[in-house]
Amino acid sequence: FAGWLADRAAHGISGRHTLASPGTGTGAGSVEITYPHPGDRFVVSRSGRSVAVTVTAVPARSVPYLRWFLDGDEQEPTPPPYRWSWGLTRGHHRLMAASPDLSSTASIDVQVE
Repeated sequence: FAGWLADRAAHGISGRHTLASPGTGTGAGSVEITYPHPGDRFVVSRSGRSVAVTVTAVPARSVPYLRWFLDGDEQEPTPPPYRWSWGLTRGHHRLMAASPDLSSTASIDVQVE
C-alpha cells in the first residue's frame, strides 16, 4: 500500500490516505525485508543477460530512507516505499536493510545460481 501511495503522491494525486511523515509512525522501530524471503534461490540464465529483482522492506515506523547492504557493502539508500533494484550475481548473498542511524536492521540470506 505504501508503494501505491508514494506513486500517487509522485504524480500529484492526493486523497484521503497519505504516507506518514518521517518519525511519526508507531512500533518498536524494527525493519522487515518483505522480498525476497529468507533462503530464496534465484536461477539466472547462462545467456549472460543481466537480471534484477526489486528488494523491498517495511520499517515499523516511517523513516526518510532505508540503507541497503549487500554482502556488507552499502548500496544506494531508498526513500518510501523502500524498494531497491538488485542486479543478481551468482553466489550466496546476505541482504540487509537498516534505518538511517542503523538502530534497526533486518538481514536475510539468499542464493543465486
